[in-house]
Amino acid sequence: MVTDSPIKALLVAITDDAPAAVYTINRLKPELLCFFAPESAKSLVESSVQPKIETMPRKWDWIVTPDAARFMTSYQAAARALPDMMRTWDVQAGELVVDLTGATPAMAAALSLAALPFTSRIVTIGQAAAGSDDEAITIDGQAKVWLQGNPWDEAATQARREACEQFN
Repeated sequence: MVTDSPIKALLVAITDDAPAAVYTINRLKPELLCFFAPESAKSLVESSVQPKIETMPRKWDWIVTPDAARFMTSYQAAARALPDMMRTWDVQAGELVVDLTGATPAMAAALSLAALPFTSRIVTIGQAAAGSDDEAITIDGQAKVWLQGNPWDEAATQARREACEQFN
């Protein structure tokens, strides 16, 4: 497993893929950890994720979505809880990494919007594809790929284009 330097805060979306969550947590070694999950996933985290964490975070918490299949309820849960949690944990802009691997489409959209002011990197674990130059990893004997990016990179390109239009 390739390791990254430890990070300040990690927000993991999870519904049913415990091995992927464990991999991400052990790879990034967050100081602070939050799970974004439906109520039904709490027992999975407690039984299949927490016991396998190599370095326990200093603090961890939950943001529970009332309905993982609905965007608005997921967004409301994340948008209402995340700013206070980041303030309490003293997490500054850019110090949060978001893992969308275990998210439903509604959860992924909700987290992407709610976490944007705080995040510097979004990670996912995807299916390996032949000929791909993505970073290959193995989880439970299955070939996967580690994907990551900074949403601000794309936003900066658009802002740069708009600034050029204003001055030209």
